[in-house]
Amino acid sequence: MGLRKIRNLKYHLKYSIIFFLLLFFLLPLLIQNLVNKSVFENILESKIYKLSDQTAESLSYSVSNALQAQFDIVKSAANNTAVLNYVSGEQGGTTQQRYSGIYYEIVKNSDATKNAYPFHYIIVNQNGEFFTSAFALKEGQSDARGVGFSNDETVKGLWHSYTFANKFYVHDNYILSKSGTQLYCGANLLKADKQLGVIAVGMDASYFAKLLSRSLFGENGSVFLIDEKGECLIQGDESKLRYEELSGNLREKLLSNMGKEGYQTFLYRNQTYILFTHAVKVKGCNTGWQMVNISPQNDLTSDLRYINLVNYIMILLCVICITILLFFFSRKIFKPLKVLNQMTKEIGKGNLDIELPVQTLGDKNEIEGLMEAFSEMAGDLKNSIGQIKEQEQNKHQMEMKMLQAQIKPHFVRNTLNSIRWMAKLKGAEGISRSILAFSNMLDYNFSDSRIFVTVKEELKYVEEYLYLQQIRFQNKFSYEIDVEKEMMEGMILKLLFQPVVENSINHGVLPKRGIGRIVIKGRRWEDNYVFEITDDGVGMEQAQVDTLLDEKENWEKAHEEENIALWNINQRMQMHYGGSAVIEIRSEPGKGCAVTMVFPAISKGGDEHEHVKSNDCG
Repeated sequence: MGLRKIRNLKYHLKYSIIFFLLLFFLLPLLIQNLVNKSVFENILESKIYKLSDQTAESLSYSVSNALQAQFDIVKSAANNTAVLNYVSGEQGGTTQQRYSGIYYEIVKNSDATKNAYPFHYIIVNQNGEFFTSAFALKEGQSDARGVGFSNDETVKGLWHSYTFANKFYVHDNYILSKSGTQLYCGANLLKADKQLGVIAVGMDASYFAKLLSRSLFGENGSVFLIDEKGECLIQGDESKLRYEELSGNLREKLLSNMGKEGYQTFLYRNQTYILFTHAVKVKGCNTGWQMVNISPQNDLTSDLRYINLVNYIMILLCVICITILLFFFSRKIFKPLKVLNQMTKEIGKGNLDIELPVQTLGDKNEIEGLMEAFSEMAGDLKNSIGQIKEQEQNKHQMEMKMLQAQIKPHFVRNTLNSIRWMAKLKGAEGISRSILAFSNMLDYNFSDSRIFVTVKEELKYVEEYLYLQQIRFQNKFSYEIDVEKEMMEGMILKLLFQPVVENSINHGVLPKRGIGRIVIKGRRWEDNYVFEITDDGVGMEQAQVDTLLDEKENWEKAHEEENIALWNINQRMQMHYGGSAVIEIRSEPGKGCAVTMVFPAISKGGDEHEHVKSNDCG
């Protein structure tokens, strides 16, 4: 069965190569095209939405300008003394003259006339007289339409305002009942705080409907002018969706977007729509109105479908071309790959000493180079296996040594504890206390693997050491420890004080005549701990002090551990605290020695690793 598979390999390998190389070349191409398509579509969609939003915003300005013209006419009339005098009758003259005078003053000062806005005005005074630009009444003639205007609720509301008040609202035409809905801007007319009448300037709603329809995007778009309560005032002539047919949820969405500018997407009737909202602003009057444009997403992005079709055709052409090229290319590399396949089978059987045959295809090519590299890899693999075996043996030996090193301190400590209890039972308290001190020191040195310990623990260790040294040297010296109580729970480097104390004993107080004294003081200064270890021993010359922290000098004496204690401490402080740690040595012959150490204060439970100096060169 295995031989049959090998024989079939030469028939199928060529097609496998074609398939995998085709996949190798086409997969990045397809991914690139898909990514480009996605990115391109997103960019194009964003530009389409922004351009549509700018168009909608521009048309909202057009609506705002028309409303601004209405408001300016109303405000101009309310501030025009001549108009106010004509309305109140103070100007005198016949009714026709007053009609003409009001018409002249309003039209003359109106920018709406220059911009050809289709507006008309209506004025009613406190005497019930009716003035309008639509027609003129004869002398002494009254008109029911003026009475209807006076009785309108909005007009009554303006009438009873004793300060200047204005309002935009939608109402049927007061003058021509068959001419449809009008959009009015009304205001009261005051003179010296006296109510003279009410003016309303109207424009046909159909004018605004046509204006809104200019911002429709696609055949299925809709546009509305809604008030601050979410009620539709005017909708575009060609709006696909009628406002009264919209669902309650959609109306609530429109109401929630009041005052927001820009566009967003939403789902309505299983179709994605783009919502464009822009405020209709009138200088001097807060309408609270908003122009809303709703368009199906497909209408805005319909041109993208043609772009995608072209992109798919280009991908198909690339697939065909690459397939043809790979077919001819596979024939060129089939024979050396067959040889390479045979050699991999030999290596798979565990034959790492195999040598690849010389290639007979002519000049050396990339496939032959690959086979040579494969042969070298087999040799390297053989060597690596041998190295791994050797490393495993070394590892087992190291583990055994570590286990032995771990057993020794435990054995010594347990033995010392047994001797201490024997001395205690015999009444030799001094010997028992000495053994206990030595045992505690062993525990601190060998069992505790921490790098940082509390000040209290470190001082306890130093006290045990000083106790043993006093016994050894028959109370040749006394000592004092004066450290602030608040510092006791702070964290410091382990074994920081004992080497300094040892130097003070060996090189300070022992050579001195008489009893010596060692003092350890500690205090907190800002964010640092300051420890000072002093002795009243024989001291040393400044030249000798200068060599204690000299790196070159101490490297040469590295095998003499007792001579490099201070240099070693300084190296450890620099490694763990960085440049913020300082050690200073002061001494004079016959006046003792003082070693001061300053390093960052770390509270218990804090992150002492933050103070470890980084070895990163970046």
